[in-house]
Amino acid sequence: MHDAHDPSDACTSIHYRLAHVHTNVGSRASDHPAYAADMAVSLFAVTLDCPDPGKLARFYEGFLGGQVHVADDGHFAVLVIEGEVRLDFQRADNPAPPGWPDPTAPLRHHLEFAIDEDPDEMERRLRELGATVPAHQPDDDHFRVYVDPVGHLFCVAPRANTHVRED
Repeated sequence: MHDAHDPSDACTSIHYRLAHVHTNVGSRASDHPAYAADMAVSLFAVTLDCPDPGKLARFYEGFLGGQVHVADDGHFAVLVIEGEVRLDFQRADNPAPPGWPDPTAPLRHHLEFAIDEDPDEMERRLRELGATVPAHQPDDDHFRVYVDPVGHLFCVAPRANTHVRED
């Protein structure tokens, strides 16, 4: 069993630190020495590799809403959702992703989603869509870890648990 605040558990540690970080409200990107004022940069998409882009895009469409657009050749799909960042999906015929948690696995990313509905109801919906729930849940009271149909990790948290606190 893992302690919810065990710093050796990377996922819990990051969430715990985020919830307890002291922020400098006056800090801006322009304060960073590498920031160039004449360069307007914004994140517009996150791309997930997968064996079937249209199928995985439809999974996330069922979860997030939006509209899926699949390329004619099926090698790429886009999920346009409300907001400024979209989810893209590109064909990659990789072997199965490593299990989680696995400290020997290569570096990887995961997505974080804030929800307004009951976490148990969200879990029911995600399971119906094809997500699985790993046995290891490092901080079930604040967020839940899921695995999409092709093995990408993602977390779901009540919106109240997603804000950086300034205490």
